[in-house]
Amino acid sequence: MRLRVHRFVAWGIPVTAAIMVMGLPFKSVSAVEQASIEAPPIKVEVEIRETEKGFNPEKGNTPAIYTTTGVPTTIVVRNKDHVTHGFTSRLFKEVPVRMEGQGTELRGKDFKSFHLEPGKTMTLHFTASSKEHPMTGQPETQWYLFWCDLHPEAKGELYIVESRGEIGGG
Repeated sequence: MRLRVHRFVAWGIPVTAAIMVMGLPFKSVSAVEQASIEAPPIKVEVEIRETEKGFNPEKGNTPAIYTTTGVPTTIVVRNKDHVTHGFTSRLFKEVPVRMEGQGTELRGKDFKSFHLEPGKTMTLHFTASSKEHPMTGQPETQWYLFWCDLHPEAKGELYIVESRGEIGGG
């Protein structure tokens, strides 16, 4: 599996500054909403190539996807193999995921998966929320596996890096 990460930059006057200059009422936003306003969306491309295991990890390394809490994330999945593949993660049960393209969404009691026929492409959109450590109450980075539910040995990692916090704590 080959991953490419693209960051998009929005051009224009920041909305907050435009509202204040025009004298319009200003509505405060939470830290997660602010992060999604300020940070550009994250786009990752995943290619499933013809291999014995379904995905094509580069040089034996498990592929990894990195995103940030509160930032819209897009994963484009292209099936370049000759068989159907699935793309699933525990994360997909925890956050709303919108699918576009030629994939098929499958839901069960304990899972949510997206299947993709050979030669097809699908796009998954989501925004992960912050999670706090149960003992400290501090926001923490989250780690998830993603895998092909038809070929479970084909897998990768998904990291959701916490975007809030103070240096040095306090």
